[in-house]
Amino acid sequence: MEFHVVSNGYWPIKQFSDKIAPLYGGEVFFHIREKQKTAKEISLGIFEMRERGVAPERIVINDRADIAHCFGSGGVQLSNQSLSVTDVRHYFPSLRVGKSVHSINEAQQAENEGADYVMFGHIYSTFSKPGKEPQGLKGLADLTDSVTLPVIAIGGIKPEHASEIRRAGATGIAAISGLLDADDAVKRYQSYKKGWCSR
Repeated sequence: MEFHVVSNGYWPIKQFSDKIAPLYGGEVFFHIREKQKTAKEISLGIFEMRERGVAPERIVINDRADIAHCFGSGGVQLSNQSLSVTDVRHYFPSLRVGKSVHSINEAQQAENEGADYVMFGHIYSTFSKPGKEPQGLKGLADLTDSVTLPVIAIGGIKPEHASEIRRAGATGIAAISGLLDADDAVKRYQSYKKGWCSR
């Protein structure tokens, strides 16, 4: 299971870093998704995480391929408002490129443009998407059947959902509140891993 933890956009990055610090040094990917923060604030957040032992290749910067490139981060997560996968591949060839998608067509386009993986959601109802119908497990299964690249599922996923996410064809899970709201980040992550391996 590939596991991604995504910042929530309203905590200071240091608070995000403090919360996830027990997971540093492992196999988790840490996304800095901060649409309202400046490049300087994001850069300071990267320094904060790296000084505390996060390997650069485990830090993913959402939208800002330029910042990811400048600070040697492992990847960039693109949205529909970002540069295209094709442009990032051309100008920043060293970056691992993920694309957030919400339909089969978007996933297939990302694959055709050379994305390394797609992030698809939201799978279950979540407070961050009020009033929006979730994609559900069928939507996830249909999408994973339509592409060959890895699919990371996101949106309202709890540890008890992990096995059905795996069975729907996803290769990993991304969590925001599912991990950040936990009293113990390590125990919650271990619960996701245990759930992933269960029948």
